[in-house]
Amino acid sequence: MNLPGKWVKYLILLVLVLAVAAWLGLARMKENGFDWDRFGAALRSLDIAWNGFAIVLIVLTYVGRAVRWGAMIQPIAPQASLVRLFRAQVIGFTAVTLLGRPGELARPYLISRSESVSFSSQLAIWFLERVFDLLAVLILFGLALAQLDPSTASHVSPRLAWVLRTGGQVAGLLGVGASVFILALRFFADGTQRLLSRLLELLPFAVGKKLNGFVEAFAHGIASTKSNSQLALVLFYTATEWLMIVAAFYALLRGFGPTSHLTLWDSVVVCGFVAFGGIVQIPGVGGGMQIVSFLVLTEIYGIPNEGASLMTILLWLSTLVIVVPFGLAMAFQDGINWSNLKHLPAEAQGGAVPLGFGKVE
Repeated sequence: MNLPGKWVKYLILLVLVLAVAAWLGLARMKENGFDWDRFGAALRSLDIAWNGFAIVLIVLTYVGRAVRWGAMIQPIAPQASLVRLFRAQVIGFTAVTLLGRPGELARPYLISRSESVSFSSQLAIWFLERVFDLLAVLILFGLALAQLDPSTASHVSPRLAWVLRTGGQVAGLLGVGASVFILALRFFADGTQRLLSRLLELLPFAVGKKLNGFVEAFAHGIASTKSNSQLALVLFYTATEWLMIVAAFYALLRGFGPTSHLTLWDSVVVCGFVAFGGIVQIPGVGGGMQIVSFLVLTEIYGIPNEGASLMTILLWLSTLVIVVPFGLAMAFQDGINWSNLKHLPAEAQGGAVPLGFGKVE
């Protein structure tokens, strides 16, 4: 498959940018006393079998996400194709990796096209997915905090001390909020929809009609929460998804010399902190798995900087970057105009969400 000329230029530019960033990063690490001999020894300690197993688990998580989305879309699209849902997951997470937050809407957009359902209904499913994942992350983070010695906060930097002191309260508040939201959808969705419809009647007819259509489509998307069996199935798939993620973290840590002594519970701690750092901006630290994973490995487990740096890179490559080549290949195969994915909010608001799975123009 030949790549269009403009994509070749983008790839060359991306390689140059990464090369410059790597050179600057290496120069800075050298100034800070980074030991390249240790880094090389850590690199040679990688166990291919464990890392290969971790990659298999990561791939299965994308299958798991497709299965869970299929369970949530079942009330409005019972014949949804698992293959198409899987492709949308891979392309969507590739968009997130390459485009950042704007890429989050790629999955509901592509699924709305492939399964001939409204974008609003899939936006509701995407929102539900985020809520269920948030609950899973908070449970993991709570387990992580429970496994740590209370005295840990006394010898870590202020960047992590805040998490150990107040992270439990933050997680608890977020957990209560997410649980209340799910219960509200479960028991009060119909009443809320009727109330919104009445309020929208007060607006000019054209505006109210358009917004009411969005509310109705959104309500269709959350239909999976109204059935006890369907809700239980979604919760089961969510638990399975995150168990695979924890298992992948354990395989990566187990297959790397400097972290091979860490236990399964240690993997829960690392995964919990990394996932929590991905959704919460920690004061003095920020968000992002790279920063949080490095701090946890060095300050909680005493892993040398060189080994922690390499493990952080491995986690980033295995959990995020690995999907990019496959997502790009699938996008090109489906004839998707990648630049359009950056303008999804405007396109969706304008109602221009074509059905079918043909080329996006």
